[in-house]
Amino acid sequence: MNSVMQKNYLYAVFILAGLVVITLIIFLSSAPMPVNPSPISNRVLTHATETIEVDEPANTNTIATAWQWEAEPSNDNNQQAETFNNDQHSQPDTAPSLPFTQASVYKALHAVKLDENGDIIIDHDALTALNATLANSDLKLDDETLEKLQDLIKQGLPGNAGEQAAKIIGDYYQFLGAKNEFNSLYETRNNPDQNIEIHEAQYNELLALRELYLGTEVADQLFATSNANSQYMFDSVKLEANTSLSEEEKKQQQTLNIERHAEQTINVNNWNERYRSFSADKQNILNASLSDDEKRDQVTSLMHQHFSYEELEYVSHLRLDSL
Repeated sequence: MNSVMQKNYLYAVFILAGLVVITLIIFLSSAPMPVNPSPISNRVLTHATETIEVDEPANTNTIATAWQWEAEPSNDNNQQAETFNNDQHSQPDTAPSLPFTQASVYKALHAVKLDENGDIIIDHDALTALNATLANSDLKLDDETLEKLQDLIKQGLPGNAGEQAAKIIGDYYQFLGAKNEFNSLYETRNNPDQNIEIHEAQYNELLALRELYLGTEVADQLFATSNANSQYMFDSVKLEANTSLSEEEKKQQQTLNIERHAEQTINVNNWNERYRSFSADKQNILNASLSDDEKRDQVTSLMHQHFSYEELEYVSHLRLDSL
């Protein structure tokens, strides 16, 4: 990145993070940067009277590939679904955000990956599935209803993977309730004059809350991308605010921040080396006596020489086309 782009980028990061993003990091940190799009294949299933259309990662074992459907829904399951929906409607502060059926649970969890032993891979895809299943502020489950949801998961996904998924679902739902209380507490304490160190300390408290409800291992794996994104933002804001560094020193440090963040979050083969090669070629274009439109066209062409369309979609937040 050239110095002008870097300065503008850091300034944008500072303004965005200082005024808006920090709040999102603290209170909505489960929504990380774009994830690497896996090759997908479309799958349409007809279950009972419902047609389910989902995208499945190609050549990957997932809950979708392991899910076992009942030939016909049992009366007990139909009764569970009816009871769940009636209970949701009967609660004045609750919306029926999760139809209590095998189909709805399958659709929410289908993209969660399984390893070669058939165990759940706890990563950002799993976090996305948990949020699709549970992260609705109007969804309220008592212990009995939560247990029914866990039973449906174990019914569709027998074996160790079903037990793992059901436990994480239960723990994550309890965590969401605690996180809502945590958010409310800090909303009442929020001071616009708080510095980045205070925000970071609050985020560390959220990390401890995750570990309390999910366990250290699950929390670390589940929020690995979220944590890396948050740390990158904290580092960028503190770097911009550091008056002891020159613009050139900030540029060098930010380059290291970007590479460190990339190693933690970007699932692009040999990313850092390829990015450095791209940056060198791009700098030659920026140094050339060309109009901005010509530079943009050449940079766009260069991007596609170094990266695939899928990779460029994944790293779009890095603004590789910026002049």
